[in-house]
Amino acid sequence: MRRSLAATCLLSCLAAPAGHAEIMVGGLGAPEGATHPLSAFTSLAQGTMTPYRQIVGPNIQVREPMFGSYEPNQQLIYVSDFRGQAVRVFPAFASGDVAPIRVINPPLIGQTRANAPVFDHGELGVIVSNCCIGTYPLDASGDAVPRVRAVSWGGGSGGVTGLNSPHHLHYLPASDEYAVLDYAPAPSYASRIVFHHRTANGNVPPSRMITGPFVANARGMAYDPTSRRIFVLRITPQSPPAGNIGLISVFDDSASGDAVPLHTIYSSQLYEDPGYYFAGLGFDPYTDRLMVSITQSGSPAANRLMTFAATAVGSTSPIQDLNGTNLSPYSVGIPFGVPLSPPAPMPLLAVAHPTAIAYGGTSALSSQGGLGGGAVGFSVTSGAGTCAISAATLTAIGTGTCTVTATKAADFPFPEQTATVDLSVALAEQAALTAFASPTTLPVGDTSALTTQGGSGTGAVSFQVSNGFGACAIQGNTLDALAPGSCSLYAFKAGDAHYYPAISAEITVTVTPSNDVFADGFEEPAPGR
Repeated sequence: MRRSLAATCLLSCLAAPAGHAEIMVGGLGAPEGATHPLSAFTSLAQGTMTPYRQIVGPNIQVREPMFGSYEPNQQLIYVSDFRGQAVRVFPAFASGDVAPIRVINPPLIGQTRANAPVFDHGELGVIVSNCCIGTYPLDASGDAVPRVRAVSWGGGSGGVTGLNSPHHLHYLPASDEYAVLDYAPAPSYASRIVFHHRTANGNVPPSRMITGPFVANARGMAYDPTSRRIFVLRITPQSPPAGNIGLISVFDDSASGDAVPLHTIYSSQLYEDPGYYFAGLGFDPYTDRLMVSITQSGSPAANRLMTFAATAVGSTSPIQDLNGTNLSPYSVGIPFGVPLSPPAPMPLLAVAHPTAIAYGGTSALSSQGGLGGGAVGFSVTSGAGTCAISAATLTAIGTGTCTVTATKAADFPFPEQTATVDLSVALAEQAALTAFASPTTLPVGDTSALTTQGGSGTGAVSFQVSNGFGACAIQGNTLDALAPGSCSLYAFKAGDAHYYPAISAEITVTVTPSNDVFADGFEEPAPGR
């Protein structure tokens, strides 16, 4: 039956559509001086199919890729090299004898069983020294990189962290926690899931644990952050010479204590024959499948990897059943999911809010999309006399249009990316203009000085009578009182290259009769005459 499946799959697997995912798997047991390949199989592969691609050769440096994780924002894979005592980072779609682009190998990392990239916080959680949870910068490289923080070993007497011999590390975004599969340091050595806050540091107690019979004999753990489900591969031990029955318990990711699973997935194929053991459990979010690997020490031909629908409830059958030395030339490791090919490019988009502003106004600049984690900067590439940028804020220093270019720095394996956005800058309204007359009450024949306060720009100021033309007349900045009564007037400030014209509110000037007395010859003589 397997040969028939393999023959059917031969062409379809080699030309699998881009929407299909890959199973990527490494393993254990490479001798000193040798490397262990990372092998990728399509979601259609069956039987003894050869890998769709491999990262293989002496330059890859990986001795025992026990566990791996795919980081989609960077399109990188982080490989926990157990006996190589390092996390080695590769482009996710690399093939052949390629060197890692980064190696994270400070001495304290020791034998590392698993890792969990946390892109939103720029961190990488790692099981270090076969005992603890260490956190490093996501872009860490080299043997001198310091840890950001670490949760200490809790085995033996006096330990409180609950960490004894952790493996299968996962990050839970909803609760900002790490979760590891571990077992108690004393009889009955029951397995349990231990949680710690991502920011936990030192000798601190777990944030919670899942314990009880449904995890007590666990062999592997996987996590789906979309459905927020924790999957636990466990066995029901049988008396020799029978093998052990395997089951997958499904828990809500908020479970704690002696939790009862939401449901269980089981299959007649989930079975540990005598001498075999479950290597681990993985989850592929691109096909929504669980991946179970089984191995027998010293017998690579007995390697086996099966996939099951993660949505299955109760009895189910494998969707894929891969086996043999193509999975690993030694002992197969824990599988993880990677897309078959890079996703459709996520174009960089430059954003300005708003895109239409007035002179002197500002617009907030940002970006969306783009590949990799390179920093984004902004520059004016057209209309330098109209717009100026400081950090991510644009200020209108002229009127017209300008073009802003967002540049996302190269972040291997992604090159530099650019995107543009156009802005229009209109004339601005002037500041409030106020007119003044001094005095505002004067006799016929006198004058009042006209001034203004406020306004903006370089436009000329003038004054106009709007009512009471017979009482007042204006010459420049002077009002002449012509006849008793009142008049209304306003100030006008012309626009310029940056501002619209402005008009003040009206003011009123009162004109009273003249203080002069008419001489008719009958006035009293001056004193002393």
